[in-house]
Order: sequence, then structure tokens, then C-alpha cells
Amino acid sequence: MIDDDVSVCKALCRLLRAAGLDARGYTSAEDFLDASLPNEPDCLVLDIHMPGLSGPALRDQLQAMGRRIPVVFITGHATEEDATDSADALVLRKPFTAHALLDAIHSVTGSEVGQ
Repeated sequence: MIDDDVSVCKALCRLLRAAGLDARGYTSAEDFLDASLPNEPDCLVLDIHMPGLSGPALRDQLQAMGRRIPVVFITGHATEEDATDSADALVLRKPFTAHALLDAIHSVTGSEVGQ
């Protein structure tokens, strides 16, 4: 979970953990890139608009590094330019329901949430 709004990041991490997922929160793309993770994430939930490296820019950078991680983009400012050109990403507009987020994660990962 990467969102520059600390309260959103914490709330969504709590939600994902309650659904049985191992969720970690970062308040910037740079913090995520600097983290030493024991395993590659199964999915990234990325805010589109963040200071520094944006969500789509992070996704593109990870892909350039050969890291193909499914992505769910979240945004409060979605426009047509925010649409992704990737089959492994979805865009949710804030506010969204817990059910919508969990369904989106399931959709991009192809696995049942919490399994």
C-alpha cells in the first residue's frame, strides 16, 4: 500500500490485514523502493498522484527493472489520462468500498483475497 496520505495508508493497511493479507504501508514510492522486503509483493495498491515518483511512474520503473507486480491504482483525481495501458492494473476512484478494493486485488492477482 503506497499513499502519501498517512491516514489513508494506515486505514487501508488495517483493512487488508483484516481480510487476511500481509499488508505493508509506505507514504512514498521512494520509501517502497528503499525498503528491503523479504518477498516480492503479490500486488501493489498505489495512489496515482503523489509528490516525487507517482504511482504510474513507480509501476513503470518496476517494470523496467523486470518486476511485474500487479497493481491497483487508487485516486481522488482520476482523469482519462490516468487510465492504465496495462492488463495487470485497475483504477479505483476514492472514495471506494472495502469490497471494491478487495475485488480489485482479486481481479489483478487472480487469487482469492485472504487465501
